Amino acid sequence: NYPYLSVETSVSPETVAVNGTIDTTIRLRGDGWALQPDPIDVMLVIDRSGSMSGDSPTRISCAKAAAKTFVARMDPAKDQIGVVSYSSGSTLDLSLTYDHSMVNGIIDGLNANGYTATRKALYTSIQEMIANPNPDPDAVQAIILMTDGEFNYYGDPLARGRGHDSNHRDFDDRWYKDQKWNSVRTDRYTFFSGLGGTYDQDGGLFTEQNMSIYASNNNIRLYTISFSDNISDGSTTWNTLETLAEATGGKHYHAEGGEELTQVYTEIAGELKVEAGVNTTMHVCFQSVEVNGTSVSGDDVFDYVYVPEISTRIYSSYNGTDIMGYHDDTPNWTASRTLHFDIGTVRLNQVWETTFRLQVLADGNINVFGSGSTITFNDGADALNLPDLFVTAIPGLTNTGVETGTLDVANLRCTGSGPYLDFLPLAWDLTYTGADEVTEDIYCQNDGVSWIYVASKTPEMAGGTAVTENCLLDVRHLPPGTYTIRVRATAPDAPADQETLDVADWVGRGERPYIRIQ
Repeated sequence: NYPYLSVETSVSPETVAVNGTIDTTIRLRGDGWALQPDPIDVMLVIDRSGSMSGDSPTRISCAKAAAKTFVARMDPAKDQIGVVSYSSGSTLDLSLTYDHSMVNGIIDGLNANGYTATRKALYTSIQEMIANPNPDPDAVQAIILMTDGEFNYYGDPLARGRGHDSNHRDFDDRWYKDQKWNSVRTDRYTFFSGLGGTYDQDGGLFTEQNMSIYASNNNIRLYTISFSDNISDGSTTWNTLETLAEATGGKHYHAEGGEELTQVYTEIAGELKVEAGVNTTMHVCFQSVEVNGTSVSGDDVFDYVYVPEISTRIYSSYNGTDIMGYHDDTPNWTASRTLHFDIGTVRLNQVWETTFRLQVLADGNINVFGSGSTITFNDGADALNLPDLFVTAIPGLTNTGVETGTLDVANLRCTGSGPYLDFLPLAWDLTYTGADEVTEDIYCQNDGVSWIYVASKTPEMAGGTAVTENCLLDVRHLPPGTYTIRVRATAPDAPADQETLDVADWVGRGERPYIRIQ
């Protein structure tokens, strides 16, 4: 996988008094709008044994809803989904298909009855994936198995114990369970022909009779979900589900209720998508800082300011989950005049950002990020320098001294009808009472988090006047969707002001550029 990350930076305020403070934000987005993730082939393996009819709402109804949430997160243009359901046996209900509405229809039709043939269900799903290989060598292949109970037909999925076939008098092609046994046993299993191994004790454990080996040898990841109070941590079934998953590069999840099960399927959907940046770290260096084009000691330019719940802030948003945290970077600053961030893996559609506060000690035009400020990926194998970000520091700058005027941006509006595939016509009212030059910056946003700079205007107006501004915004490069527009006006002698607008109609037709590091 290659890292695909957008890097956005901002500083507030952009003009500051010497000894005043600035808040600097660095945002990483695992988007790469032009990037399409690798195609995904996945088999949904759903337990429909009799115990799935228990609880209220029933487990089977919760499982159906959660599985359909997973389907909704896949792309029918390139992701194939199949369905295997099982009770006393297993059925291939639907071969791998791009028709996701058909997948949902099959899921809706499942009913609960019978025992729990987990081994046979895995065998059926692996066979289906082998029989229908994806022509794309980069395709992700996975099986998601959800069960609410101990396996009790067809035996141990890991092929522990002795193998038996349909002619064995005590087995009859099933997992034989004596009433005297109070829990599952792992001393016998149905022997599948063509997978190697022998019928002897543990004669199939290290062969493809072991479903984890069978899946791994065919580049298939197993994700397992235990959905029941009857499966407890440390039990045979729990440990078996963990071994199946971890041996293939997947993961075992446990869900107590329907909401948790939905969240598990959502998380697995994210796991299957290509990662944008792996093992990501960021070093922001201040040993040497550029002031008015000359490199000077950072000790003379900045000091780090820790303020609880303001600086340093860490924010991450992914798949509807927002995480906010704060930490004190004073030790790093004191030791090396650096701020260090262990970001980890940034996934597609994830937003990660940090905001930290600095006191500005020198005057001039200052490049905030010092030499050596980098973002690194893949354990340092790839690196990206942070872009230049400038702030202007002025001695004696005060609101009563320099900022003598006022700015007002109001009534931001669209002046045409959508959809706006090529150009978005905008207008707004601007009032300015100062005596300097006004700059208007236009931004757009379609993820609720990240503002993207689009264009700037410098209106021709005398101080103390009100004007109506018009702009024909080129949106051909934007990916299609719904957008919020922001117009922000600034002037050296007035506090900034801004106005936002939610555009109701469709905007854009193209793709956003991204950074690709190979």
